[in-house]
Order: sequence, then C-alpha cells, then structure tokens
Amino acid sequence: HGKFFKEYPVRTGKFEYMTPVGDFSILNKKTNPEWTNPANNERYPGGHPDNQLGSRWMSFQGRMLGIHGTIFPETIGLYTSNGCVGMLKEDVEELAGIIPVGTPLKIQGGRNPEIEKASQPFILPQDRNAPIGV
Repeated sequence: HGKFFKEYPVRTGKFEYMTPVGDFSILNKKTNPEWTNPANNERYPGGHPDNQLGSRWMSFQGRMLGIHGTIFPETIGLYTSNGCVGMLKEDVEELAGIIPVGTPLKIQGGRNPEIEKASQPFILPQDRNAPIGV
C-alpha cells in the first residue's frame, strides 16, 4: 500500500552484469524453478542441489532477471550474480508468499568499492567473466 514493510539482505550483480536500476514489476512467480547454467546450458530441475535459483523465482525483466534464492548464502551482501537479486532461502520464500504478480519493484543504489573488493573471492578464477550464481 505504498508504505515501507520490510528490508531483506540481498546480493546483486557483479561489475560486468550489474543489476539494472529503475522501476519494474513482478512479472511471474515460480516455486522450485528449473535453472539452466548459462556457462554450459546444463539444466537443473527444481530442488536439485546445484540449482542456483533455489526454491523461488520472481521475474522482473523478461525471463533473464529476477529475484530468487541462492545456494551460496555466503554471497548475500555482495556483488556476485549475473544481474539477478539473490536472497536467503527463508527470505525469498517469505517474500514470494507475500507479494502478488504485478507488484511494483524499484531497484536503486550505487556501487560500494568495499563491497566490490569483498566480492572478488567469490568469483571463480576460471570464470572471471561469469560469476557464480545467476
């Protein structure tokens, strides 16, 4: 209803895949979504331990960008995704249960050099152009 409700810690996109800022809306929601690894096109069904979307998906820009869980909770608060907004499992499940499709979404903020530096150890050396996570 246009009022602040709750704040959640998230992870967002690394430099090459920055999460876009602007006004969006939730386009669709999925429980236990399938994930396709962009590096090798391997598909992981919902619930698979290597499925990097976790248990929920809420798209905000086509099929490519959304809010989702993560199997790497240690990356919350960092810039390690391919542009999506990653959340802890319990947080994304709570949020997905609260907001309906069509909910407005505003992404804002700038980059913090300290967070950029702290994010580097979580980007795989052999994958410098494709960070862990989506």
